[in-house]
Amino acid sequence: MPASALQLTDPSVEVVLAYASTGLGHLRVTNALFEAAPKGVFPHLLKTRDQTASTLHRLTSMNPLSRSLLEWSQNGLPEAVFTKGYRTFLRSNHRGIQAELATLIEQEFNIVKTVLIVATHFGLAHQIAGAKAALSKQLGVKIILAVVVTDDSPQRIWYVEDADILFVPSYETKSSLEAYGKRKGLKKLKMHVVPYPLSPRLSVSLSPKNMQKRKLQCDPAEKSRIEVCVPISGAAVNLDYIENLMSAMYRKNPRFFFYVVARQNMYTKGFLQKLSRRPYVSLITSIHDREIVKYYNDLLSSTVISFEITKPSEQSFKVLLPVTSVGGGILLLSEPVGRQEYDNLDFLKRYGYLNSRAFSTSADASVSAEMIVRMHTEGVFLRAYRTEKSKASHNISSRGAEQFWTELSHLLTAGK
Repeated sequence: MPASALQLTDPSVEVVLAYASTGLGHLRVTNALFEAAPKGVFPHLLKTRDQTASTLHRLTSMNPLSRSLLEWSQNGLPEAVFTKGYRTFLRSNHRGIQAELATLIEQEFNIVKTVLIVATHFGLAHQIAGAKAALSKQLGVKIILAVVVTDDSPQRIWYVEDADILFVPSYETKSSLEAYGKRKGLKKLKMHVVPYPLSPRLSVSLSPKNMQKRKLQCDPAEKSRIEVCVPISGAAVNLDYIENLMSAMYRKNPRFFFYVVARQNMYTKGFLQKLSRRPYVSLITSIHDREIVKYYNDLLSSTVISFEITKPSEQSFKVLLPVTSVGGGILLLSEPVGRQEYDNLDFLKRYGYLNSRAFSTSADASVSAEMIVRMHTEGVFLRAYRTEKSKASHNISSRGAEQFWTELSHLLTAGK
């Protein structure tokens, strides 16, 4: 069958969603894409066993000194040096992922002729790009690599030569990466702007009754419980801050109730034990990453959550969800960690979400609690639910995951 006639549902096409265990952000995006897959498309999930990316992620997240080193390496000359060296290292160390992909592809009973690989982590993307030619020759198949940028951050490491397409969440990031590639004489890379991929489950509309519940939680004159979601990052950073913030918020206003969604591991054990004795906290935990992502979506689908305490990570893009949707709560953002989180804050500013749907808090938990309670008392949050206006922009939509598949289908049918 000619390449131009291929469809995502063709038996000779295998779709692989590949992710690395570096925090939960990349997995959330992978999960959103999996849930949004068109009817008749059944992607395979591949969690790489390579620990390079996850080890680096933890080392640069847990310690203040290493976090400072990370941010230093993400800008200017240090970024240029780091990017060149790390890219070369990753592309030359692809044997592990090549073997994993070969095993996965050869397990398919149908004769596979085209493998469409979607990578949501730059490290994994570079390794797959380095393995593409050898893997194609080894298996006699065509390899198509699509890379999804999981922050609105034009860091140079996201420029993956030999990728067939790069999906980015804004035109600003697209322009910056294109300029970088041209300036450095890198292979031209096809880029496409789509809204940040969010789980379709989170965009489901609240019933009128539940929407009223959300508004009442934000009303200072009411007495109903204020439901707050607190997803703990995969790197388990700022746990003392989160514990102190919840405690201070509850002391100032006992209406606050917190649902902490966290992975059980050696880094969160003490934190979770302390919280298990707090009457204003409900713990939702698992030892499995994928289960944590599922539990998080289950919580928002079953409970009317009004606020979420989180980092300005990939969770920042939940502002794309309407306030009338199950995932459309107000975000209370802790201090950023890493350049990508500063860049995400810039995204919120550019599109008018900061101080309307998302609010930055202080590094001091008691100061943050005072600010949050004061804003609630003054009706700031209630007004946010009453005055939301739709943003007119190509990349502002809660349907980014669905749009991703549409563009990927176009790429396949065009035979690119």
